Amino acid sequence: MRAHAPAPAPGQDVELDIFCSRVGDAYRVYVRPTWLPDHLLDCFDDHCEAYPVYLDFEDLELHMKRSGVEYAKQPATPGGVQLYACGAAAEVMSNWLSRSFASSVR
Repeated sequence: MRAHAPAPAPGQDVELDIFCSRVGDAYRVYVRPTWLPDHLLDCFDDHCEAYPVYLDFEDLELHMKRSGVEYAKQPATPGGVQLYACGAAAEVMSNWLSRSFASSVR
């Protein structure tokens, strides 16, 4: 398990900044080295990456809309995607990501 940064100070928003790089039908997910909620901490290795992860970005869009929060999604090189969320949106995205990790166990 990797060491992680301390939790944000009171009043400071939680941020979740991840990059998803397509590898076949899965993704290699990289997280910016920062504080992570406990339910995500063990999902990433010492290099702040997880693989293989099967992601459904349409499900993410619906999940975020249903929760009434906004996030940034930036397409990158062949099939890659950067996702960024802050505050309540980061919490919602972290729950979606946790479900994706759980469904990726094969």
